[in-house]
Amino acid sequence: MLFIGNSYTSTGDLPGLVQKLAAGPDQAQAIGVDSITPGGVTFSDHWMSTGAVARIDTGGFSHVVLQDQSVDPVGDPASFQTYGMQLAAEAQQHGAQVVLYETWARQTGDALYAEAWSGGDPKTLQQRLRDAYASLAKLTGASVAPVGDAWETSLATQPSIQLFQADGSHPTEAGTYLAACVFYATLTGRSPVGITTRPASVTAVTAAALAKIAAKAVLGTGG
Repeated sequence: MLFIGNSYTSTGDLPGLVQKLAAGPDQAQAIGVDSITPGGVTFSDHWMSTGAVARIDTGGFSHVVLQDQSVDPVGDPASFQTYGMQLAAEAQQHGAQVVLYETWARQTGDALYAEAWSGGDPKTLQQRLRDAYASLAKLTGASVAPVGDAWETSLATQPSIQLFQADGSHPTEAGTYLAACVFYATLTGRSPVGITTRPASVTAVTAAALAKIAAKAVLGTGG
């Protein structure tokens, strides 16, 4: 699998954690992962300057995961769609299935909510992110890993679990674990509930709660 994104993918080593969830003693499904994740880059950057296209063109990837800069799908929707389509087409040309990484809205109180395009609050921004990724999926035939949806549910139902780092943007290890569970369910069609592999800083109780949220977001069931 090739993960193309930025710090939302590299923080906590999301690709490596997805690999561990799949290959752990519970699941025993080995997958290889590679990634291109310079901080802050957009789909247009990946198309033009990060080497992502050349890496895709080497072939051999069963899946290519595409994650745009955290708010670019809403702040610059034309660029998001144009370069997202081009990256997806490049991956599909080499036989890879494309998975779009739907990210999460910034934490309440972030300065970006003063921008009109944001919608003014996390709920509205999350809906706009959801719509943007769903639209791109429809245009490209890609699937969506609804990480942002799972974050929204966790923040509403498990507020004691800290998903955000102090910057109100990047994920804690618990946030990365939730994202990894969403990817596991999206990629395998199986529930992450019951998998015992988890980061050392994430307790078994927290991991179980997050796995149920991920399963519900992807599979429609918390079991």
